[in-house]
Amino acid sequence: MFVDTHAHLYLENFENDISATIERSINDGVQKIFLPNIDFSTIEPMRKLCHQFPQNCFPMLGLHPCDVKENYESDLETILDYIKEKLNLFPENKIYAIGECGLDYYWDKTFVPQQKKALEMQAEWALEMNLPIVLHTRDSFYDTLKIIEPFAKKGLTGVFHCFSGSMEEANQLLKLDTFLHGNWRSVDLQKCRNRRNRKKSTT
Repeated sequence: MFVDTHAHLYLENFENDISATIERSINDGVQKIFLPNIDFSTIEPMRKLCHQFPQNCFPMLGLHPCDVKENYESDLETILDYIKEKLNLFPENKIYAIGECGLDYYWDKTFVPQQKKALEMQAEWALEMNLPIVLHTRDSFYDTLKIIEPFAKKGLTGVFHCFSGSMEEANQLLKLDTFLHGNWRSVDLQKCRNRRNRKKSTT
């Protein structure tokens, strides 16, 4: 059995063929698919998909770094409210990780201080709740490591999923015994955001 640790299957890209997509995955041996959240607006479609496929799709909650803006604290409060007060809306009344979260300096550096603070807050959630964390780390390796390393020493576990670093940097990650690292390119989230923003502008 294979496990897909990171798939945004609840996005509109899959609306017309989501059942067929998941059925193909199951037939190819991918029995479990973990769904990382993007922002508060994606919680509901993710939740619905998990109810549609409770044996195959498993929810995670967090705020993606590219969606951290001036109002990030309000967004995090909304997400935390789901974690603390609304887990009964999810299958088995649980989530499986915090994320995805992290730092992304590739698309925009306008809100880097806010990204760092949001990452710290979500790392604290994960540690307090004894949940792994899903880290998006693009062109931001050393800043991410500086934030995460103290939490890892306290027992934080997780995955560096969007890792764009060098072999030397990968070797530094391997020293964090509680973390794995990998990469993912199945859906371009920036294209999805652009499409979603165009829809909003025409309504």
